[in-house]
Amino acid sequence: MPHYLNLALVPEDEDFASSCLEFANRHFAGIADVYLLGENCLPHVTLCQFRGDSERLGSLRSECENSFPHSLELKPTHFYIRPGRGRHTGHLWLGLAIEPSSELLECQRRAVALLSGLAFETQTPASEYFPHLSMARCGSEAEVGALRLAWDSKLFQKSSFKVALALSNPDGVMLKTLGCASDWKHLR
Repeated sequence: MPHYLNLALVPEDEDFASSCLEFANRHFAGIADVYLLGENCLPHVTLCQFRGDSERLGSLRSECENSFPHSLELKPTHFYIRPGRGRHTGHLWLGLAIEPSSELLECQRRAVALLSGLAFETQTPASEYFPHLSMARCGSEAEVGALRLAWDSKLFQKSSFKVALALSNPDGVMLKTLGCASDWKHLR
């Protein structure tokens, strides 16, 4: 049975990850519906969501070892509010937009090419890629319009991220990290 998976960048800096979690929970806990950063949703910047069988993950891991940098510096640029599409129509997504550096865009392009080459069903086309760290999905413009956000300067500092494979759900909630590309060489 295929699983929902995510090839994503996860923060290496615990301080940055904690700041994201605290901010999301302080400001969005009362209005979020199926997606809120927290205990069951880890902070991440998606490179590509996909579906795949467990037995093919070994070949993906071996390909990832040499396809991505050990670490990548990402910089949030602003807070975003975007309308949902497809099955998320009628909802708004909230979070941090990430500067689309050439290195980040190359990682995303490689992720899509790698997954497609291994015959995984990808769900994040390179042409539509918007680098971001989602914090919540909310149901109403009125709720979002009433927000009074107290900015946390820690959220807009450059932070180090590493490529990880993770188990997700259909809504893109990153449930559990299955490992990082930089660590897989050491697991053999």
